[in-house]
Amino acid sequence: MRAAALLPWAAPPLGLVCRSRPAALAASGRDPAPPARRWRVAAAAAAANDSATSPPPLIALLRAGARTTAAAHVAWASLVPLGSLCVDATAGLGGDTVELARLAGPGGAVISIDTDAAALEATAAAVDAERRRGVALAPVTAVSGCHSRLDAILAEHGGGRAPALVSFNLGFLPGEANAPRREATATQPATTVAALRAAAVALAPGGAISVASYVGHNGGETEAEAAAAALGALPAGEWTVVEARLLNRPSAPRLTLAWRKG
Repeated sequence: MRAAALLPWAAPPLGLVCRSRPAALAASGRDPAPPARRWRVAAAAAAANDSATSPPPLIALLRAGARTTAAAHVAWASLVPLGSLCVDATAGLGGDTVELARLAGPGGAVISIDTDAAALEATAAAVDAERRRGVALAPVTAVSGCHSRLDAILAEHGGGRAPALVSFNLGFLPGEANAPRREATATQPATTVAALRAAAVALAPGGAISVASYVGHNGGETEAEAAAAALGALPAGEWTVVEARLLNRPSAPRLTLAWRKG
């Protein structure tokens, strides 16, 4: 593998271009996981638990119109055991990497993958910010490369362990101002499907694959359908695959979760 390091790290070189983002956007100074957003998610989850008649936190968040990533994070809480290995296949601004590292804890490990050096730098900053707040996180290994090489990445950096969860956040970097570059920097169906198939082979029994798909941009619907088809083809005797989407908001993001039966 071309680049890997424990966070914090110097910006690694670009890997294969399956997801590349403008550096200026990732280095825009925005907090990749604003505390206010985390507080809103925590408050919604706590409110859902205030009454025995309330829906579970994930349902409460979906009904409240929470971000897809917030709903995913609530689902992960029951899927990631302390001390486990997790993979963020699309590091982006680092929010998913931070959450996986928090759930896995200091005895666990997280591999964070992206082709864009600026995205990995943003992820390093997000992890460092959480550590400065006193949050106990798993060690995070940064890998510059395409998630389609997930099998090779795990062989080199997984320590012989099978991941408990592999997450994907498809599309392009949120807040991207230069619309024409969205198509050039978005994740691609072919490499995403290859990564999903590799994740399905590598996943530990009882583990899960989490996919947040953004369909409002050109090519997003195609990639979302390709990802859903790949996961939907997993054998029902070994897997449970569910998808949450807002049917009356066709352009809203979708959350797909695939559990491997233990």
